[in-house]
Amino acid sequence: MPEILKNKYDVIICCYASPYAPNIPYRKILQKNPKARLIWLVNDHDLEDNQLLRWAITGLGKTYDMICNNPRKGYRHWILGKKIKNEEGEIIGKLNKYIINWLTTNLNSLIMDRDCIFDSGIEKEGIIYYGTFRKHRSEHFTRHLQEGMTCSASKKHWKKFDAINCTCEMINKLSWEKGNEDLRKYKYSLYIEDEHTHDNFAFLANRYYEALMCDVVVLFDHNCQKTIDKSGYIIPKEFVIPKDLNIVQYSKTLDYNKMLEIQKQNIEIAFKDKEKCINEISDFTYFALH
Repeated sequence: MPEILKNKYDVIICCYASPYAPNIPYRKILQKNPKARLIWLVNDHDLEDNQLLRWAITGLGKTYDMICNNPRKGYRHWILGKKIKNEEGEIIGKLNKYIINWLTTNLNSLIMDRDCIFDSGIEKEGIIYYGTFRKHRSEHFTRHLQEGMTCSASKKHWKKFDAINCTCEMINKLSWEKGNEDLRKYKYSLYIEDEHTHDNFAFLANRYYEALMCDVVVLFDHNCQKTIDKSGYIIPKEFVIPKDLNIVQYSKTLDYNKMLEIQKQNIEIAFKDKEKCINEISDFTYFALH
């Protein structure tokens, strides 16, 4: 912190969101840079507002801008509609009032890395889903996470999957060592969304780009069709699991090598999206300064 406080900043970007984040020590940075433009950067529609920036509103009378995968109308309304109270406890307005400019851009494409794109030569088998348990995906979990499927998640979430009749193999979190990612061991990966995302486009999720770099064919739940249509990526109908099948059943009918070659066409599209995102953030930040 002492080294940070030696500098002056034109723009301060906060990249986290948690009501429990230890933000008090960082208030000194905002106090020392009263003219700095404040920005919240987040790639999820369901995260509560950044508490350092909340204090900037209530303690410094500031506003801030947003960089997000979701458009403003696609962010959770209960979050943007939060009543903000000043230090005296008086309601001074709703959160949405204090977020001025909003950039919607494909933040997930930023993980694309050419050093991660190579033929590992390892033998691939099986189908995987990985990530935390999300209640708004419960119906999709029950349908797809059945015998013959692997699910990687923190052990504390295993009981939640079991409670909704998921009979798949449960394993610990994957290793993401660069160039030696556990994901590379699998042929297929399941792509599902929160129900909210079906009708609120937020670009393709991180897991798509991770699979793209690891030569894992992504199979989409049919409810993701609107996202596919708007994505701008080459995703033919054979990548979408039919409504009357789960991923294990459907994968038995597929030609992995053929589908992988089709999917590889999206690698350069993803890098173009990454470049576009970087340029948009740069332009937006410059705009915020002027």
